[in-house]
Order: sequence, then C-alpha cells, then structure tokens
Amino acid sequence: MTTQQAAQRAKTLEGVIKKEHFGSEAFVANGRMFATVWHDQEKVNLRLSSQDQRKFLISDGEAFEKIDNAWGKQGWTCVNIKFIEVAQFMEALKCAWIYSAQKTPGANLNTTRAEQKKAKRQALAPLKKLERKKSAQAKKQLARSEKLKEKVGEAGVQQASNGTSHILTHLNKEHKIRGKKR
Repeated sequence: MTTQQAAQRAKTLEGVIKKEHFGSEAFVANGRMFATVWHDQEKVNLRLSSQDQRKFLISDGEAFEKIDNAWGKQGWTCVNIKFIEVAQFMEALKCAWIYSAQKTPGANLNTTRAEQKKAKRQALAPLKKLERKKSAQAKKQLARSEKLKEKVGEAGVQQASNGTSHILTHLNKEHKIRGKKR
C-alpha cells in the first residue's frame, strides 16, 4: 500500500473534505480532522478513540504507533504504510472517520447539523439547569449579604474563607460593647 492509495481511500468516505495541513493532505469529517497523510514519510496519522487506539496498538505494534505527545493522548496514532495490509488500514481509517463524524452526542452519519446541535443541547441541558440553580442561589446569598451590610455597616460584615458572610460574632461583640458603655 502507498500513501497515495491511502489518500484515495480516505476521499471515498462519505462527507469527507480534503484540506492542506502543514504540507500534508488532511481529511475532515463533520468539521473534525481524522487523518493526515505524509507522503514524504510514508505515514498516515489517524485520530482514533482511546479504545480503538489500544486495539490497533496491541494488534500490530509494527504498523501502529501512538504519537508520543499530547496528540497521542487524544488518540492520534501513526500508521506506517510499509507494514500494513490494506484491509487492516481500511478498518483503522473507518474507525477514525466514524469517531470524527460522531463528535456530537447523539449524532450518526445520517444526521443533519441541526439534529446534531439539538442532540448536543439536550445532552447539556441538565448541566445548564444545575448552573442556573447555583447562579440563582449565589444571587440570593449576595442580596442577603448586601442587606446585612446596610444594617451593620461595611466593617460589620466579615468574609469567611468560603465566601459566606458571618456577622453574628460581630453583632454579639457590638451588643456587649454598647451594653458596657451605657
């Protein structure tokens, strides 16, 4: 197999766009790069899921090599074209393509962009609801703190390390002092 054949096969996958990437050919699905072909080095880099990356590294350590940096931790795997069979390369290429095409929760290869965005909103809805609840609680606490500042004065409100207002101790001390002066 050659890098030209690898690039040709990547182009045939549904919804793939070819781009230039630092002197290599890059292939993108769903706005996400999944393969780069380095003709001069006779290598192809694929973005695999962590499970697929482990599977291919175990199956053929000569043809597959985890990229030794942060990109490798994200699933990027180098395929040495000289040492791989066409069927094995196609399996890895399709895994990378599917992983990129399904980057949005609930997406599949036949969903539209609008459907993918809706699925993403639905997946994130519980998290956003929790954030709104915490925000509302924080606003209420701030309002209570402002009311207490008006009553006691700025010096009367002491901020604790966790950000809550504690004035009871100060009020008790203030009451004792005033009681002694009178």
